[in-house]
Amino acid sequence: MILARILREHFNRNHQYFNRPLSQVKSLYIQATIISRIQTRLFYALNGGPAPNWRPLKQVVIRRADIIKVYEYARKHCRLRDYAMIRLAMRLGLRTGELSSLQVEDLDFEGCTIKVLDSKKRRKFTLPCDPLTMEVLRQLCEGRKEGPVFLRGSRGRKSNRRNLSENEIWSLMRRIAAKAGVEDFKPRYFRYYFAAEWVKAGKSLEMLRRILRHENIENTIRYVQRLVFFEDLQAEYLDFTRLPFIKTSNGLCSRCAYADICKYAGRLPKFAKCERFVERKTNGNRS
Repeated sequence: MILARILREHFNRNHQYFNRPLSQVKSLYIQATIISRIQTRLFYALNGGPAPNWRPLKQVVIRRADIIKVYEYARKHCRLRDYAMIRLAMRLGLRTGELSSLQVEDLDFEGCTIKVLDSKKRRKFTLPCDPLTMEVLRQLCEGRKEGPVFLRGSRGRKSNRRNLSENEIWSLMRRIAAKAGVEDFKPRYFRYYFAAEWVKAGKSLEMLRRILRHENIENTIRYVQRLVFFEDLQAEYLDFTRLPFIKTSNGLCSRCAYADICKYAGRLPKFAKCERFVERKTNGNRS
């Protein structure tokens, strides 16, 4: 009971759920749920095992071609705001909530840095950014000194000049992906793309942890281990299944890409010139 009272006082002061106006019943229900989960995890941690509701991270397979297709479509066909949003998510791995809360005063165009309000820790981190992305953001801000970077509404209506919400950015990116011909696209794929490209380039995991703003390096390792590009997976599989071709006296089958599945391999007639002979033979045509 003493532990429950201490935790209840802690969450009443600090937890984000209790900064909103909630009824007393909902507040007590949320407190009881959080306390129950903490006690369960503490019990299993002391006994040397994971909690019963623990699940391993799901494997994520992303297509590099799909992400590049969405980016190119936004660059050529979308407005500057949408293109800047997608480019910033790809180049820095920002979440949709962090894009929504980005302010003009957080941009340092001279030093090429951005102060990002982390959507989970709710505190600002200073991150580097490439000069080309900063130039796109400079054109988007149009000399503004303060306010949100990504605004909602037209230029003529000042009453609607508020920042895009997280849900609006999420829906906007999905609509752009659908127009680009990519189905079942999720905006977090941009963050996955950034992390996978960083590791593929052989960069430091510690630096990636600082950019992604993880608590410790173990979280970053688990985050990266579950990511894989479909193109890399396909290339490795094709390299594995590339079997040696059947060699004959005239060397024809050793040059044929279908030698391992061709029933004529090793006994082709002298006038056969390539694997097209198999297709003509199957169709009933004589060479």
